[in-house]
Amino acid sequence: MSQFSAVLNAAGGGSPVSTSEHSPSPTPDCMPDCFEGPEKTMEVCFIPGIGEADGLRKLSRKQLDFLCTEAKCSILSKISSAYMDAYVLSESSLFIYKHRYIMKTCGTTTLLHCLDSLLRFADELKMELMWVGYSRKNLLFPTQQAWPHSNFGDEIEYLNSNKMLQDRLNGVAHILGPVTGDHWFVYVADNPPHMAALIESHKHSEGKRLTLEEGESSSPSTTVAECITKSKSTGCLSSSSGGSVDLDSSMMTMEGVTVNMMMFDLDREVAKLFYQPEDHSVSDGCGAGCAPQSQTVAAAMGKHMTKAAGIDHLVPGATIDETSFCPCGYSMNAILHDAYSTIHITPEPDCSYASFETNTTLRAYSPLVRNALNVFRPKRFVLTMFADDVAYTNLEEIPTSAREFFVPKIGMYRRTTVSSTNIGAELNCTMACFTLVTGEVKVQKSLIPKPGKVSESNAGDRGANNSSVNQCDKRMRGNSVDLTNKLGGPMLRVDVKVPAPLMA
Repeated sequence: MSQFSAVLNAAGGGSPVSTSEHSPSPTPDCMPDCFEGPEKTMEVCFIPGIGEADGLRKLSRKQLDFLCTEAKCSILSKISSAYMDAYVLSESSLFIYKHRYIMKTCGTTTLLHCLDSLLRFADELKMELMWVGYSRKNLLFPTQQAWPHSNFGDEIEYLNSNKMLQDRLNGVAHILGPVTGDHWFVYVADNPPHMAALIESHKHSEGKRLTLEEGESSSPSTTVAECITKSKSTGCLSSSSGGSVDLDSSMMTMEGVTVNMMMFDLDREVAKLFYQPEDHSVSDGCGAGCAPQSQTVAAAMGKHMTKAAGIDHLVPGATIDETSFCPCGYSMNAILHDAYSTIHITPEPDCSYASFETNTTLRAYSPLVRNALNVFRPKRFVLTMFADDVAYTNLEEIPTSAREFFVPKIGMYRRTTVSSTNIGAELNCTMACFTLVTGEVKVQKSLIPKPGKVSESNAGDRGANNSSVNQCDKRMRGNSVDLTNKLGGPMLRVDVKVPAPLMA
């Protein structure tokens, strides 16, 4: 056993000592019907402009099915936009951009098992690896996981043993949060020292010269690395042969924000919405014994759940693809332009859980966080954020910096811990835990959010401008909504960035 594994084992690499202030951590022996809701997430990015023009979207359904089989899940449905393909899986979701592969799996899946095959498929497409990220929260039932997923130390050793990965990238591992409570494991492999050499080699082999976007000057001595750095502000590179190298922010991991909410102990009235009507023993939790049903029926029930819970209000204007599970459970993908949102729910009373993740570009995320809390009404939640330096600086507020979130008719969520780290030169990772305050809570009027406004109490620590979210600069042109959820208080206004059209 490595020294790192020993430290993790001593710290409790799986479930924390107590997963909430309300009950002790469940164990596999006493909670046999519970489901491991918190997802494992793997993101793999490749250098834009190298390989097949359609990149990873060129992967066949047979290849995708093989990857899912290795991860112990299956594809249920698919929706697409000009930017991506989004798949609802039997255990969570898969999003595929040209140069970006994002897979989330829950339960006892073996997500890392598909990494090697993905890299081999990408090699067949002549693509070059740029970035790999793997993250998950500590688990409720770590001993039920298949190797190497029961312990983060084993997962790191598994990644470090992958020759295809280690020959190309350098990985580092981090733990955010208290090891005696909710914490977040993060592994990132990026910044290969030979990145510029790879691009230069490809450029000469193809007889192409990469230059700056038309309208910008570039001397013959300009390096490819400088080209990429300077083009971040424009979003693309072009070649002298007329080909376009797309560097849209949705495809470049270091240019964007991903926010994830992991919510626990859902309100029971909310949780009941995610049981199929054939099941009448909600208080007994989800059990086996469902009759087989078509995906059409499951999707129709999922659509009903979306409307009943008000989930559609969280993703206004987006195309939604949802499904339900028998006798309980729900999954949803939503895509709007180049952004995705995804929700997964397991409503069992002893381990109820809902996750909401999005890479939608916003100047402020507090209204969206409150809207999600308004829908699911958890007793506690974990908020995580990945952001590159540029996106981090452009935020009007850092959502994990909020000391509290007040949600009308529900109460005050107070931050109990916050952790952050910088990985490499550009990636910021932050995590914060919040708990619903019980008993009488006195709230100042200034802390009560108004529709269309960002609460002053949730401004970041960077001297952010607390103007209305819909007063973003002219680059943040988009769709705005101000709706009321049937189950809770007012839904806050959220403005969504609309990306520039795709270049030919």
